[in-house]
Amino acid sequence: MRYILITIFLLSLPTFIWCQKLQSRQVLHPTGSLLKIAVDADDLTKNDTLTLRIFSYYYPVNDRISPKYIKASLHKNGRFQFVIPVESNFGYFEIGKIVDDSNTIGSVINYQLLIYGRYWEKDDDITIHLKRVSAGKDYKITFSGKGSLKYIAKAQADSAFNSAELESKSGLDENFTYHDMFKNRVEHAVQILNKYKAKISFSAYNVLKADFLFENSYFRFSRMRECFKKNINNYPTEGKEAIIKLLDQQIVKIEDSADIPDQYLSRSKEYSEFTIRRLQTLLYLKNTNWSDISQDSIYFLIKKNYKGILRDKLISYALLNYETPENFSFIYKEALQITETPYYRNKIKELFYKRAPQTTAFNFTLRDTSGNFHTLTGLRGKIVLLDFWFTGCGGCSHFYKNVLSTIEKQFENDTNVVFISISADQYIPSWKSGIQSGQYTGKESLNLYTNGKGYAHPLIQYYNVQTYPTAILIDQNGNIAKFNTSDLYDSKRLALSISLLLQKNMKTNGIVNKD
Repeated sequence: MRYILITIFLLSLPTFIWCQKLQSRQVLHPTGSLLKIAVDADDLTKNDTLTLRIFSYYYPVNDRISPKYIKASLHKNGRFQFVIPVESNFGYFEIGKIVDDSNTIGSVINYQLLIYGRYWEKDDDITIHLKRVSAGKDYKITFSGKGSLKYIAKAQADSAFNSAELESKSGLDENFTYHDMFKNRVEHAVQILNKYKAKISFSAYNVLKADFLFENSYFRFSRMRECFKKNINNYPTEGKEAIIKLLDQQIVKIEDSADIPDQYLSRSKEYSEFTIRRLQTLLYLKNTNWSDISQDSIYFLIKKNYKGILRDKLISYALLNYETPENFSFIYKEALQITETPYYRNKIKELFYKRAPQTTAFNFTLRDTSGNFHTLTGLRGKIVLLDFWFTGCGGCSHFYKNVLSTIEKQFENDTNVVFISISADQYIPSWKSGIQSGQYTGKESLNLYTNGKGYAHPLIQYYNVQTYPTAILIDQNGNIAKFNTSDLYDSKRLALSISLLLQKNMKTNGIVNKD
């Protein structure tokens, strides 16, 4: 249900610890370099605007949260040019075209992605050539200039990956051997990369290789869980643990066979997601129930099995992109103590002071379906549950149907409890259509809109909401009681959390509950 990139050279020998720390400081400081990217397209005109988003450390789990857009119009040389001062030696970027921003309120609407997730290195000076194959078709993309070989390698490997067939046998066979559905495609992509190994940097080769090896983790592990659940009754009781161990060993083989140093795994935009989903799946195989999988367990597994910058990134990635641990304060404080990489420690610190219990919640001003504006401070004295969703979100629909709709009815006559549904949709018609469908929210909720800013709205940016749904429980004093913890997604435990806040409120106001 739940659904990031810096590095420093990690030296394993104790005698090099001082050097390792020195390197980490150097890499985290601005390099003073410029990243130069030009775009040449045969069907773009002076009326078009391209935007570039650059990621120096984190690459988000999805593109819901965007860093600042860098815009470029057609230059007199016939190209769109971006010259960006960069603070790191590497990262990712993507380029898109603004299709229509006439109805925008402070953010880009209808952003058409042209170039996705390209790994850059300092001092790259490249030109991207976009040639329309035919009307309505995608562009043929080629690259030239300093540093362009890694982009060419990536494009050719992408083509090999997409043209190769999926494995015909996928999942568990009769011998409980797991067959990876993407194995054939990954092998084709890596074969192409190997042709460029001596021509591109060691860093680029390993990061690109990691991206291919570890992408599609959602589908890969979903398939594994489905096969396991389907056949669970066929497992001998005494052999279940052995089968789980066998499956995990096969997952580990994917990582071990990569033979990629930790510092490059930490740069990969795919590896963190793969690792978190691997740990989730391991816990699922042992419990066969998603409700038994807690972020606390994920955190302790990362802490136990990883070290250095890789551990630091995985911890911050898990805390940023997934449910909040139940033991929030303890885990976040410990994470701050053990995380050595300054960038990731700052990320964790930022999250702690925005999401921790008893932290003052962000005071928003949002309008409802009638155009009336509502603020959080205007609801002081009431228990508030915020539910972030968007039209088309399957997890959001599941949450409303199986949990939230039931809880809303349970407390519908209690004026001290308010359910607020906040849509991340940018278009009003999409938002209203989502409401009318009854799949994501209901009449018991106060349905609010992000004023056309969508995922770029200050409220969503403040909490760094990257996965949907996201639920936040706020007490009568306007402080966070629970931020996206797993109990908010279970109807019984959510009802109990609200009831406990109501009881606390009654005691505070001197009201005795005779029941």
